[in-house]
Amino acid sequence: MSEEVGRDGLGFRVLKSTYQSLMIDRLITFSKFLVLGFLVASPVGAEVLPLEKGNRVVLIGNGLGSRMMQFGYFETEVQRRNSGKELIIRNMCDEGNTPGFRPHSARPSP
Repeated sequence: MSEEVGRDGLGFRVLKSTYQSLMIDRLITFSKFLVLGFLVASPVGAEVLPLEKGNRVVLIGNGLGSRMMQFGYFETEVQRRNSGKELIIRNMCDEGNTPGFRPHSARPSP
């Protein structure tokens, strides 16, 4: 016999076995959307940037690149995939600074 877990959005009783099957259905649906998203977002015709020995790679950007300085995953992966090329990687990303807005209270306004 199934026990009552609660009520759904319309006020109907939801039994434990029904609740478990609903959660499994939602998980399967989520998994399908996740796989579909990866298939759509995969770079099919992306060009590869050719790197030669001694090249310098400079990252210029905003908060996403700035947070990459806290963890060395990107630099490690680039160096691992291009071993022996002696690459120099610089991260020049800085978040929140735009030419027309100075968020730092210690800086005087122009």
